[in-house]
Amino acid sequence: MNIVSADNAKIKEYNKLAKHKKYRDELGKFVLEGERLVSDAALGGIIPEMIFCTEKFAEKYDNAYIITEAIAERISETKSTQGIFAVCTKPPEKPVKSDKVIVLAGLQDPGNIGTIIRTADAMGITDIIAINTADIYSPKCTRAAMGSLFHVNIVCANSLPEILQGYTVYAAVTGGAADVRSVSFDKKSAIIIGNEANGIPEEILEKSDMRITINMPGNAESLNAAAAAAILIWELRRGT
Repeated sequence: MNIVSADNAKIKEYNKLAKHKKYRDELGKFVLEGERLVSDAALGGIIPEMIFCTEKFAEKYDNAYIITEAIAERISETKSTQGIFAVCTKPPEKPVKSDKVIVLAGLQDPGNIGTIIRTADAMGITDIIAINTADIYSPKCTRAAMGSLFHVNIVCANSLPEILQGYTVYAAVTGGAADVRSVSFDKKSAIIIGNEANGIPEEILEKSDMRITINMPGNAESLNAAAAAAILIWELRRGT
């Protein structure tokens, strides 16, 4: 089927899903842009409900809606679109089973969240708990995660969940705490990474078992949340 107008109902639905978290939550759906992400989703067991593509992808996706280059440019969230888009159903959350868990508390930058998901995936972290964060299914977050969103179980919550009972919970803070390199993480462990500007909310911080920090001998006052998370994840996985 060819779509030649941006006023087409399916194109309007794609746009609404791309731009509005509330609509994504209501329908339990999200969108993807780019051949790599669409392919990674399928490999991760998430089969797109609808695919839109320009003529150059028509032979690859038999069931796709063929759109014009003008429509592709209009709905794209990137500077240079590849011309392939998909609507997918959000995967169900699974129980947390791994011994090493990352907790994101209040992060609001989708680029940071996506990068942390990608880093966790690279280091073998299979469970992430997201507490009051920006939407992990926003287009910016899915692009930053670069397919890792489909390899990691992400549990969304409004507070520190009871599933972490039995874990030693470490709160990452900017100073006045134990150097992360001194912690062995030999038991079931969870590290909390806080909001980019305000850190970990006090009510969550109080529930942690131990506060840890990244010792920084240089002149920078702090690290970007994604950069700090990369170091913390490395230490969490060290020796395992």
